[in-house]
Amino acid sequence: MLVETLVLAILVSFAAGGRLKGLQELDMKALWLPVLGVMLERGGAAAVNHIGFIQGVKDPFTMIIEIVAYAAISVFIYKNLHIAGMKIILLGTIMNFLVILVNGGYMPVDPQLGLKYGFTQSLAALEHGQIFAHEVIHNQTSLTILSDIIMIPPPWPFPKTISIGDVLIDVGAIFLIFKAMKSGHAKRNSV
Repeated sequence: MLVETLVLAILVSFAAGGRLKGLQELDMKALWLPVLGVMLERGGAAAVNHIGFIQGVKDPFTMIIEIVAYAAISVFIYKNLHIAGMKIILLGTIMNFLVILVNGGYMPVDPQLGLKYGFTQSLAALEHGQIFAHEVIHNQTSLTILSDIIMIPPPWPFPKTISIGDVLIDVGAIFLIFKAMKSGHAKRNSV
């Protein structure tokens, strides 16, 4: 959802008279850390889904990957708290990490969107543990309220289920981009 949010925020900012130069002027530090976090998750997903780990190794491996990835992203956010919108992004990140941590390295997902709109392949993959670091919500799920329970159905071109943390991350990113592009002063932290 974040990529869609970033594109939408840039388009809205352009429509409001914003300029890309404002984004270039952001005083962002350690940009390599979120790239590392994403690469770890993608690499972990590839390893778990295609190498076929021995039974009992998948869960600890997933937890370690999630902890390291979220640590990298959190350090990046902390180093950039001076930028408007980053505190909101930090709150969303903490919410997502908390629910993943208490659920053994997995983000619980409400399967209702898949059931309602016939995404049978995606739902089957989720139910069989083939979507890295995600699982179907079940009776033992902790902090269900922070899980992926908000449905974005069709006609949205990329239907999905997201969490409250994702919403906050998206709101923070929209605020950051709009403020940077519109005024060029996103370096000053007002949120």
